[in-house]
Amino acid sequence: MAVRFPRLGMRSLSQAIYQINRTPSRLSPRNLTTVTRPSSILRHKPLPNVISRINTTTATTTPPTSQIPPEIYEPPKSGLLSHFPRKTIPYAELIRLDKPTGTIYLFLPCLWSTLLAGTLTDPVTPLPTVLGTTFLFATGALIMRGAGCTINDLLDRNIDLHVSRTKFRPIARGAITPFNALAFTCVQLLAGLAVLVQFPAQTIIWGIPSLAVVTVYPLMKRATHYPQFVLGLAFSWGALLGFPALGLGLDGPVMATAACLYGSNVAWTVVYDIVYAHQDVRDDVKAGVKSIVVKHEAYTKYLMSALGAAQVGLLASAGAVAGCGPVFYLVSCGGAAGSLAYMIRKVNLKDVKECWYYFEWCAWAVGFFAVGGGLFGEYMAVRSGLYGGEGLWGLGGSRHRAFQRVQNKDG
Repeated sequence: MAVRFPRLGMRSLSQAIYQINRTPSRLSPRNLTTVTRPSSILRHKPLPNVISRINTTTATTTPPTSQIPPEIYEPPKSGLLSHFPRKTIPYAELIRLDKPTGTIYLFLPCLWSTLLAGTLTDPVTPLPTVLGTTFLFATGALIMRGAGCTINDLLDRNIDLHVSRTKFRPIARGAITPFNALAFTCVQLLAGLAVLVQFPAQTIIWGIPSLAVVTVYPLMKRATHYPQFVLGLAFSWGALLGFPALGLGLDGPVMATAACLYGSNVAWTVVYDIVYAHQDVRDDVKAGVKSIVVKHEAYTKYLMSALGAAQVGLLASAGAVAGCGPVFYLVSCGGAAGSLAYMIRKVNLKDVKECWYYFEWCAWAVGFFAVGGGLFGEYMAVRSGLYGGEGLWGLGGSRHRAFQRVQNKDG
């Protein structure tokens, strides 16, 4: 049975709405103070199982931030340093004994200059002499790289605390005091001097100024946005030393060859350090550290391309002045150009792990196998007489090489 409601006219409806609006509500602001709750509601408590269920859900979904454990340093449990006595681990970490890539980068320009110098002596330097000189340079690179790391960490100990990758370095975390670090530096420099005096006097004279550049580099990160170029000056110094180490005087064509090789290595150092610096770019901005990456982060691949071209161009110039042959140009110059182009194209500079991978990759692919392999091949070609007097395609012959007469100890 249908229920019928009476029809209201528009006038009656508007009057009803007017009366409703005029009637004060119990929940209006002026009546809120008079509203009281029944006592039964005030005495009501939720059931215990409901409370426990709510607490359990809250604890599992939103853990309190105060209970997150802080980061603490843990000694290495695997790898090379895990086998060291506990008291010596901080010093092994300080010289980056577990990260040899920096030592390789310091050694490579010494290797390049030694191999190239071996092709310029008359007669050609014997292989045992080249290998012995290379071994001395490798030992010196290990020692001096450790000294450089100690000086760097000593001066940067307050900055390292604010960078996630470096905050657990031995000096920054307090495992080694600044005084002990300074004393350790002196020991390393004395050990480096013991290696240096094994070389001819001219090598010692040319090697000593590098200590000033190594010391100044950490300070440049506070003074300029281009400290990588100062690092390049320090890490490339070995490109000059291989020539006097084999008895060549740094003058005339030999000096021009050494200068081009040195400039090529400086450009290469800036390239690989740009990749390295991208690991810390965010922390560097917060800590106020200056670098070419902080200054030109959006354009670093363009800079790497230009510097890579400069490296290959100066490397080819060194070969042209020295009178190198096709092996050098095809393997050293061509290999360096191809591997650098590949790295610059492939590396994702926003990915920290990828930056570290290509930092290590560049040392082996570009420095050791491409440039180093080409120079070793060039040395063997000259030593075996492959080029003869006229060379191959007019390159590398004895008539075109910048020979210097030297007295080889090994005959």
